[in-house]
Amino acid sequence: MTSRRSNANPSSHRPISRMLGLLMVYAPRQSILYLVFSIFRGILPLIQLVLFKWIVDSIVLAVEMPDPTVGLPAVMGYVIAAGVTYWLLVSSTTVDNWLRQLLVQRFTDHLQDKIHRKSITVGLAYYENSEFRDSLHRAQREALTRPARLIQEAGSLFQNTISLIGVAGLLINVHWLLGPALVLASLPDVFLRLHFSRRWYKWERSRTQEERRARYSSWVLTSTYYAKELLLYGLGDLFSERFREQRQKLREEKLDLVSRQSKFELVAKLFSASVILGLYAFVSWHAVVGSITLGALVLVIHGLARGGSMLQRVLAGIAAMYQNNLFLSNLFEFIDRESSLSTPAKPAPIPYRITKGLTVENVSFRYPNRSDWALRDVSFELKPSEVLAVIGTNGSGKTTLVKLLTRLYDPTEGRITLDGRDLRDYDPDELRRLYSVIFQDFARFHSSVRENIELGDAGRELRFDRIEQAAKDAGVEDYVQQLPQGYQTMLGTWFKDSVDLSEGEWQRLALARALVRPSQIVMLDEPSSSLDVKSEYALVSRLRQVLNDRAAILISHRLSTINSADHLLVLDHGQVTNYGTPDELLAGDDSFAELLDSHHSAT
Repeated sequence: MTSRRSNANPSSHRPISRMLGLLMVYAPRQSILYLVFSIFRGILPLIQLVLFKWIVDSIVLAVEMPDPTVGLPAVMGYVIAAGVTYWLLVSSTTVDNWLRQLLVQRFTDHLQDKIHRKSITVGLAYYENSEFRDSLHRAQREALTRPARLIQEAGSLFQNTISLIGVAGLLINVHWLLGPALVLASLPDVFLRLHFSRRWYKWERSRTQEERRARYSSWVLTSTYYAKELLLYGLGDLFSERFREQRQKLREEKLDLVSRQSKFELVAKLFSASVILGLYAFVSWHAVVGSITLGALVLVIHGLARGGSMLQRVLAGIAAMYQNNLFLSNLFEFIDRESSLSTPAKPAPIPYRITKGLTVENVSFRYPNRSDWALRDVSFELKPSEVLAVIGTNGSGKTTLVKLLTRLYDPTEGRITLDGRDLRDYDPDELRRLYSVIFQDFARFHSSVRENIELGDAGRELRFDRIEQAAKDAGVEDYVQQLPQGYQTMLGTWFKDSVDLSEGEWQRLALARALVRPSQIVMLDEPSSSLDVKSEYALVSRLRQVLNDRAAILISHRLSTINSADHLLVLDHGQVTNYGTPDELLAGDDSFAELLDSHHSAT
């Protein structure tokens, strides 16, 4: 089996290099087109400056002629060229925005796809870990805005660098001191930007938990999931106040950092303005004494203004790229996460038909970051076509056992085999196709009735008769026929013309989703917990027929469900306390009968 690599330090991933590399891989034509156009935009300001110089010098030359009109065609030629250049310059902004959007939209969707793919491959252990949720939150936040900002800032940096090099060459050609002085004027500002970029990164990373808490409070206030409790228990004011307090703390810290940065930037800009003012005085003196032409003076004045602005944008771009490099590490930190489950280099073939069944051998398990054992030294067998009922009090490890059998987790100790081979020898995705599972907290998909059932065998086009049969087996056929559009009726509360179902109806729909899957093992976690007595009896009475000779594990507190099982497994605090047929356990252990009675009376 391949072993998982430890997550490297995100800063070692060179995020910007990776991002630009991904751009060339997933959007090569758009990237090349944007690059070429950026070069064109970078050259336009240089052409404009040179044309300004030529216009002034040609005017001076024409004025000094006996007949000034002789020099007018040359002046007008330069003016027309300058006008065309100006039109190209202002028009290029629109084209640049269009090309950038072509690149951004395509690439942002690709990054979102990478996040989605990673989120379904890392394993359930990550989802039950707050550190992973922090990482996912940061990745989602950066993927939505950071690529667009990176592309815009990278394009702007490239354009301004080309322009700045040209302007610097023109200024130095007038006087060697102008270029170095222009750089000196902008250095304090760039140092501040780099310093505060790091501080902003550290602050946002350290406040991920607080941001998530505030987002959770907002979700509680706006989600239908909590709406009934909010109204019945008057919780709105409590969570509103909690949200305000959480946001106030974040806002005050952010504004304090903004204030500190602003104070230092004002000093830096004062220094920059003083240097530029000195340069204006310097070139004006040279123009008065005649050491430079009037056209050169115009070029220097415009060049200093534009060069200073360009240099500011270049240095700001460098600082922004540095900041992007820091924040993009959040995105790649998530993308680079290895799955919590190892995958064999050469997976064993999945059995076409299970012959020996599942065997659990001395399995113990504890969740990450927990010291207590969820399961301890559990052993049993599930043979083909056999129905095993698992019972126990809440927290006894029943659902954890299902997670291990479906390889959402691997055992901490011991092993689970399928037809004599360790589950870790199989490809996890292929292995899970053997199972149909309903957890107690089953999913409710806000889509049509038909799709809610079809998702049990996603990726295959199901015949409608299979969908109808699964609905009939789960006991949902009658109420589906009463819905406005039958199997095409949209369910839930999220979308227009949707119909919401009762808890029991949602559960039976989840059961239909499990039954439509061509699995060999069915695992049902409290399959009748939300059903009324009549519906439960109807389900249990035909359970064997519905299973169609498939092996099954039933987690239930209800005596009627347990009576349909071949064997019973009793868990208490993660350990097996009883194992045998229903008749054996009922006849031989009074405590077991009391446990059944207590669960039965509770339901």
